[in-house]
Amino acid sequence: MLAWACGIAAIALYYLAGKLGRIGNFLWLGLCQAVIAMPIALLILLSALHAVDPNLERAADARRSPHLHPRARAKAIALPIEALPPVTSAVFPLICRSMK
Repeated sequence: MLAWACGIAAIALYYLAGKLGRIGNFLWLGLCQAVIAMPIALLILLSALHAVDPNLERAADARRSPHLHPRARAKAIALPIEALPPVTSAVFPLICRSMK
């Protein structure tokens, strides 16, 4: 289903590029690539962040220092756990694009 949606979006963007006279424009190509890759990146990001267990953060918070400020707690505990999914979701569409 996602492949159909991406295909329809690609055809619509190509038609729009023709109407606007942007076929062959490098910036327009980048914008179209971002629009087509966005659903895939969003699915990767949401599934990875959904898999993060909140009990890990609670356990690490109780063990390390419960008196930390919420920003310091997020920096010390949550950020290392939740830093990889955004990077993965940003890199994956680039890898898929280079394989075509």
